[in-house]
Amino acid sequence: MKSLRRVWAAPGLLAVIWVLHTTLGHVLALPVRAAVRGAHAPSAPIEEERLLFALLESFAEQPAILGVVESTLLLSLLVAVAFDVVLAGGVITRLHRSTAPMKICSACGRWFLPLLVQTLWFALLRAAFVVLAILVFEFPPLARAFLWLVLACLASGTWPALQLARCRVVLEIGGHRPYHVTTTWRALRDTSRDAVYWAGGASLALSQLILVAALLIHATVEILEPATLWITRISGLVTWALSLWLTALAVQRCAEESRCTT
Repeated sequence: MKSLRRVWAAPGLLAVIWVLHTTLGHVLALPVRAAVRGAHAPSAPIEEERLLFALLESFAEQPAILGVVESTLLLSLLVAVAFDVVLAGGVITRLHRSTAPMKICSACGRWFLPLLVQTLWFALLRAAFVVLAILVFEFPPLARAFLWLVLACLASGTWPALQLARCRVVLEIGGHRPYHVTTTWRALRDTSRDAVYWAGGASLALSQLILVAALLIHATVEILEPATLWITRISGLVTWALSLWLTALAVQRCAEESRCTT
């Protein structure tokens, strides 16, 4: 549980990320809120708890609002990915050891491009898994289900492997080249050889998917009543904590690798 202790020792990091995440969700929700309110007469103001229903009614009356929602969803997805990559360098630096806030911010900028490249390599690999999953549609149902299960198990390893590649780049361990695909390949290879790390990382990786979903929901369902909104926000806090735990797993593994090579 050394990795969990790293997260526990950085409550400020978790709090800052959660506030940024919540603020982004509120900002991204503004176009949808404005479109729904603009679609109704100013003389008939909409109560906050009625905004969701007003949004659904507006789809039939003014199809243009659907375009606003679609644009918001796409923008939210792009922002979620960018948010993750931008913060990754600083998060890894802080989980590795306690350091000054300015150094954490500096690490975010310094490692943005290398981590973006590593993220894109893994994105291509995941896209290949999606293509294979589509091709499997041609198989009989039983074989299709089995192959989907195999593909899902293989694809699950890309999340802990990505964190391992990122940590090796940021912590500059083993001479891994920041922009090269060999760094990606070595992270995949080492993850496949460590069943415990693979299983732990894959189980926590679901939190990243939930995080993206939470940002999308928060961007478009900011129109719910306050109690439900706070449940969404707290869920975002929990998923960020799990996401940091996944990164801490990779940081801890890199720390052990560093000790073994010294």
